[in-house]
Amino acid sequence: MLVFPRPGGTRHRVAVLILGAVACVGACLAFPLASQDAIPPLSVGVRIVDQKYEYVDQKAFLTVLEMQLRFTNKGNHLLILYRRPAVDIGRFALDRESLESGKLVFEDRPYHLYAAEHPIPTLSAKPSRRHFVVLNPGESFDRKVRYGIATGCRDSENVPGSIRRGRFSARFLVDPWPFPKDSAKIMEAQERWSSQGAWITDPILSEPVPILIPNDAGLRQCKPGSK
Repeated sequence: MLVFPRPGGTRHRVAVLILGAVACVGACLAFPLASQDAIPPLSVGVRIVDQKYEYVDQKAFLTVLEMQLRFTNKGNHLLILYRRPAVDIGRFALDRESLESGKLVFEDRPYHLYAAEHPIPTLSAKPSRRHFVVLNPGESFDRKVRYGIATGCRDSENVPGSIRRGRFSARFLVDPWPFPKDSAKIMEAQERWSSQGAWITDPILSEPVPILIPNDAGLRQCKPGSK
C-alpha cells in the first residue's frame, strides 16, 4: 500500500491501494468496457490543464494531473450524465500507435475511494439537476478531475506500481457512475427517466492525450540522495 498526499493538499493523506499496476512488455489486458464493439454515443476528450508533483518517499513522488474531461453527445438522442464522474484506470504507452495496439509500458489501477468521499445520490422520479446533466445531441459537458501517478525518482530503479519519467500517450477509463453498480436500481431509474434521456452508467474509454513527465520533474519531492 502506498500512502499518497491528497492532490492539492499537504495535510491530508489518502491511502491508495495499487491494484495490478504493471509495467507491460507487449500487449496488456483490455479495459473492461461493457460493449467493445459498439461505438459509444458519448465521447470523452482529455486536456491536461495543470501538472504538479508531491512527495511520497525517497523512491517515488506523485505526479498530479489536473485534467479537464469533455463529454460530448455523439448520438441522436438525449443523454443523462452524472456531474461527478471519476477516472478509474490509466493506460500509458510510448506513442499513440503503441497505445492503440495495446503495447503499454504502464497500466494504473488505483483503488477506488470515491464512494467514501461522495454519498450516492438519490435516484428520484426525475434526474436531479443538482447531480445530473442532460446533454442534447452535439452538446458537451466539462468536468475537472485530478489523477495521481506514482513516479520513480530514479530512472535506473524499477519501483513497483510507478511509472518512469518521459513522454507518453495515455488513455483513461472514465466511470460516469462511480458507485456500486446496483443493476436493479439502475435499470429502474433508467426506465423512469427514459422520457428525459438515456442514463449513461457504463465506463467510457477516453480519447488519447500526450503526457510529459520531464527528467527533473518531482526530484525536489524526493529525499536527498534519491536523485
